[in-house]
Amino acid sequence: MRTLSFVLTALLALSVLSLAADKDPFLGTFQVTGTSPGVEGKYEGTLTITKQGSVYNLSWTIGQGGTYEGVGLMLDDQLSAAYWTPDRISFGMVVYKAGPDGSLSGVWTPQGETRIGTEKAIRQKS
Repeated sequence: MRTLSFVLTALLALSVLSLAADKDPFLGTFQVTGTSPGVEGKYEGTLTITKQGSVYNLSWTIGQGGTYEGVGLMLDDQLSAAYWTPDRISFGMVVYKAGPDGSLSGVWTPQGETRIGTEKAIRQKS
């Protein structure tokens, strides 16, 4: 009986941890559209966010293959991240807030810019 109780308690704990991870609004793959500071028109692409411990890893593919990588931290209900190009010449920061519909709304700026861009990320269906 003690073994069964232990197994049931362990399964319940794993279920709670799994549900908590599933509820992280920042994890997943998203379709993004946005505006760049000082540039007319919009861009489109894909954003994937994963997590290792307390650290978020972000990966964007924008347009015809422009790629960016990033690392972020969540504080309260916002995810803030630094990002860079593969050659590490261009970099900047982005801040996302999760919406009740599972989308993300963000503002971003590259290093050296005095204006901000915007980004909307819609979660892709699994």
